[in-house]
Amino acid sequence: MKKTNHLLASLFSFFIAFFMFLGLFVTITKLTLMNENYLFKTLEKVDYYQAIANELNEDFMQSAGAAGFEPDIYKNFVSSKEVKKMSQDYIQNFYTHKQASIHTDAFEKRLYEYLHDYAKKQSLQLTQQDEERLNQYIQINVKGYQQYLSFPFMQYLIMAFDMLDQVIPFILIACLIIVLFAIVFLYLLKLKGKWKAVYISSICFGSAFMITGIPLFILLGQYIEHIHLSPEAYYLFIVQYLKGYLNSLLLCGGLLFIIGILVVLFQKKGRITN
Repeated sequence: MKKTNHLLASLFSFFIAFFMFLGLFVTITKLTLMNENYLFKTLEKVDYYQAIANELNEDFMQSAGAAGFEPDIYKNFVSSKEVKKMSQDYIQNFYTHKQASIHTDAFEKRLYEYLHDYAKKQSLQLTQQDEERLNQYIQINVKGYQQYLSFPFMQYLIMAFDMLDQVIPFILIACLIIVLFAIVFLYLLKLKGKWKAVYISSICFGSAFMITGIPLFILLGQYIEHIHLSPEAYYLFIVQYLKGYLNSLLLCGGLLFIIGILVVLFQKKGRITN
């Protein structure tokens, strides 16, 4: 091959590798981080609903003594099913651009009736002052319930996803067109069998390095674990949510590496010819 053809082949190979990486990166991001089902599967995977229910019940139990109640009255008061329904409704409202909020009326009514029934069973006579303190106590627990079931920064996340959704089709179309043109020009160079394998494998290796570089850097440096969020269940969810995304990128990069290696092996065995 002439030097000019080598330079052109290298240039077209780089274009193919880069825009193939960009297209794969955008596609994986769309299928994971921007995917509602991926988010819900991650919540299930880390047992988020049960963890939040446990933390809520523990929080209520800790505050029970100050209000004159036995902590055990709150054992399993909030169930994982309740947390799941409230959380999923909250998230789905964001995805459908509705006003997202945790509706606490039913919980407040249940807590009010539950505590008054408990006081009645214990033969406790509540004065007007006691009723006022009890109502304040209920309002504090209602706010805690609302905070635990809310997802911090969710509205900003969905806004970012919506903005990306508008440009993703154009990015993918542009990547596809550029890759196809580069492949055509590479084909027109009429590369010999050996050089076909060299440039095809270099495209695969180049895309693989690009798509695995940042995930490897983040995972090996354990930067995700340095995130500070509360409650703990939300922290565990975010860590798994991001790790699942990064692992998907690594898996894609790994497949590209394997394809590149297979191309080299096939060439050595003479299966890629002129």
